[in-house]
Amino acid sequence: MSSFVRRATAASLLILTAGFATGSSASASPSSASVSSAAPVGPAQAGAGWIGRRFSAGGVIRTAGAPDPSSTVQAVLALAASGVGGDEAGAGISWLEKHFESYVSPGGVDDAGSLAYVILAAQAMGVRPTKFGGKAKANNLIVRLEATQRTTGPDAGLFGSSDPTYDGAFRQGLSLMALANQKIANRLGVTWLQNQQCSDGGWEAYRSEPTVPCPAPDPSTFTGPDTNSTSLAVEGLVAQKTVDTGSTFPADPTAFFESAQNADGGFGLIGASSQSPDPDSTGEVIQALVALGELSNPAFTKSPGMTPITALATFQLGCSAAKKDRGAYEFPGVNGPNLIATLQAVPGAAQVAFPLKAQTLQPGLPRLSCRAH
Repeated sequence: MSSFVRRATAASLLILTAGFATGSSASASPSSASVSSAAPVGPAQAGAGWIGRRFSAGGVIRTAGAPDPSSTVQAVLALAASGVGGDEAGAGISWLEKHFESYVSPGGVDDAGSLAYVILAAQAMGVRPTKFGGKAKANNLIVRLEATQRTTGPDAGLFGSSDPTYDGAFRQGLSLMALANQKIANRLGVTWLQNQQCSDGGWEAYRSEPTVPCPAPDPSTFTGPDTNSTSLAVEGLVAQKTVDTGSTFPADPTAFFESAQNADGGFGLIGASSQSPDPDSTGEVIQALVALGELSNPAFTKSPGMTPITALATFQLGCSAAKKDRGAYEFPGVNGPNLIATLQAVPGAAQVAFPLKAQTLQPGLPRLSCRAH
């Protein structure tokens, strides 16, 4: 299972929650300067500043002392989304150019989701994914991603040869975004993802029998359509629509998001309003709503004035936290700054959708202004 795969079962929830705790201990770069500005630092920029200070020498984020390419590539995307941390993001993409192979091809088999993530980060930084780190055939990540696509069998159109049980729709969305950002239409991949959609507008991680109706979302059994798979599927199809007008939704995903929203405005993993929200899911749904042009839809404002944006803000550590922790996001049940939660919350806080065109990032890493602390 790929390193970016979402929580899909009770067991995987526990495993990834443990991973969140260790991820927050990544070492910081001693040379990073803070942005000095009279204007208040926004949530996305504060979160990005905290992320940028996780980079160690050489431009990589480390987890438990070891280089962590998955967190590094997501950090580059988070910084690009926020518009700050140009030096750190540049160093991160340079590190990835030299060290991407073991990440995108674990065990010698290309992983579609990891390839797509690196492509998206390269595109956001204005680096050519077709010559990523060199001019050899292996440096053309677009060709390698396209080569992972299945062309026959019941899953024709799906990217990646690995078991899609936990990440099928998720990696498909990433792959379609990466290709669309290169102006490449992929009708076979679009059709596979369209056929995976549930009648309520959401997506499960994977449906082995698309003709069988999806079960209703049930947080107690971790079954049914989930917000993470749906968000990435939505972004993938919206991105493909820029190069292929046939990239449409069989069912309106907006209705699914409405039914999944919690009373405080946030979102949990499983698409049921009864599940407590988390920053990862809330951030990803915000990105999907931006892609759909629905973020300002009054339907997503809960009384009194509770929105996905205000819900996401409740997970961010502010001036009452230790100075080194401010700006990071906290995952429910795991006290303190959480690296993975922050990486996935910041693009939502920035209110942008993936994929990103080449960005111009400001140097420096903002901090919250907390004079009384």
